[in-house]
Amino acid sequence: MPPDDDQDWLDALAGKPRPGAAPRTLQEARLLRAVLLAQAQAEPESDAERQRRLERLLFRLRRAGLLDSPRWSVNTWRVPLAVAASLMLGIAVVQLAYWQTETPSETPVMRGEDSVRRLVVDDAAQTATAIAIALRAEGIDVREYPLGVARGLEVRVAPAQRAGAEAILAPYGIALAPDGRLAIEITSRPR
Repeated sequence: MPPDDDQDWLDALAGKPRPGAAPRTLQEARLLRAVLLAQAQAEPESDAERQRRLERLLFRLRRAGLLDSPRWSVNTWRVPLAVAASLMLGIAVVQLAYWQTETPSETPVMRGEDSVRRLVVDDAAQTATAIAIALRAEGIDVREYPLGVARGLEVRVAPAQRAGAEAILAPYGIALAPDGRLAIEITSRPR
């Protein structure tokens, strides 16, 4: 039955047929209504009998799987879900506390090996561009490239340009390698 036909049938069964409903639907609902009303008038039943009929009906519905699933299956899902939610909340609180205690500053933090320098600043793109422009102004070979959310610089400094490069990189705490090659990874601080 289409959804409208279902509603027409239910309305007719309740004694309030809709105009324009299918004749077959109205006839079926009227016949069922007549049988149910005749049964209700013919058999006055006690509260105990009604309760027994209700229990039998509920038993048949559960056996057919038409009622809610058993309680144990619902409760078995509650514990793992509660543990997962608690774990997620705990992680969020720890991260929030860590980020709030960290005091951002403009002073860069250097990390890395001799060949790769890692610089953590407030704005990675702006800092990478500023360093690249300053080094290029001194005639130094600089290649700028993206590293996901970070920025990368590859620098090659000739011996004659070493003093100019060191002056530009000193405020960032970056020292040149003896061979004049340098790779810098610049990332932004988490906000």
